[in-house]
Amino acid sequence: MLGAFALFALPLAAVGLYGVMSYLVTQSKHDIGILIALGARRESVLALVVRQGLQLTLIGIIAGLIGAVSLPCVTASLLFNVSTIDRLRS
Repeated sequence: MLGAFALFALPLAAVGLYGVMSYLVTQSKHDIGILIALGARRESVLALVVRQGLQLTLIGIIAGLIGAVSLPCVTASLLFNVSTIDRLRS
């Protein structure tokens, strides 16, 4: 079951990342045009887009890690007589 969720999460994350990058490039289209008109090379424009995308990705990773660390504490306060590290009983 966990593998199925992981297989579903991977393309979902890829589509989300594509959407964010597409939005970023769309918003920067005017700036990219000016850079190209001023003589910027293709590699420098690509580096700019990748750098901005990596910044957004790192912000998302940090926010996700903060959520992953704090969520068990919140969940533990909502559950009665169950810890966040209880093992499943068979």
